[in-house]
Amino acid sequence: MARKKKKDDDKASIEYMLTYGDMVTLLLCFFVMLLTMATFEPPKVQLILSAFRGALGVLERGPSMTEFDMMTMGIQAEKIIKGFPELVAGRQDKEGRRRKSVRTKIQQALGKAFRKGGAYVRTDERGIIIQIANTTLFEGGSAEIKTEAEVILDKTGELLSLIPNQIKIEGHTDDIPIESKEYPSNWELSVMRATNVLRYIDSKYRGMSDRLSASGYGMYRPIVPNISPENRAKNRRVDIVIIQKPVDEEDEEIENLD
Repeated sequence: MARKKKKDDDKASIEYMLTYGDMVTLLLCFFVMLLTMATFEPPKVQLILSAFRGALGVLERGPSMTEFDMMTMGIQAEKIIKGFPELVAGRQDKEGRRRKSVRTKIQQALGKAFRKGGAYVRTDERGIIIQIANTTLFEGGSAEIKTEAEVILDKTGELLSLIPNQIKIEGHTDDIPIESKEYPSNWELSVMRATNVLRYIDSKYRGMSDRLSASGYGMYRPIVPNISPENRAKNRRVDIVIIQKPVDEEDEEIENLD
């Protein structure tokens, strides 16, 4: 009987030690966590908590952080995106869908000129760019808009009038020096070409003046190296840049293009 009681006491002691060990381990983890978080900057703590939002059933109603929130706290989103892709993936997907929709509608609006290769639509960090070849708009060495080019500018201007974004018109040339008494350099030629496109669009579609600007870059912003006639032809262009607005502003603007 005494032996059985001793076994029961030993079993109870083991269970007690296991429970005690679990409690001590949890306390140790808790204090380590407190010490670790004490060394973090508050924004980083908020960022980490936001990353766990909804995970494992915890922090289900906790705050989430946007890219703008990170930037206002001095955190560069591109440096942390690999660690927390879910924080801004939704914003990027939304922007990608919006750009694709606008690009498709621009291509449809340009019609034959786009299909014939006189106009292209591309994007960069500034926004959506309608790229029109200089041969479509001008004669060589001239800044006077060709009569047959008015069709594409009319369609482009009509489309731009439906979008409240800022519009920047940029003239570009290749690296071959111009031989003209009227234009001392490619700079002057590129500026005048951009300005004439601006004037044409503004004359047809009033109310856009405060959103339009023009600039010329000559040969200094090529999209491909000036190493062949084909590449030089691509660099001789007028870019109409639709400056991108923040993704959360005026999402309904796309519908206005229909």
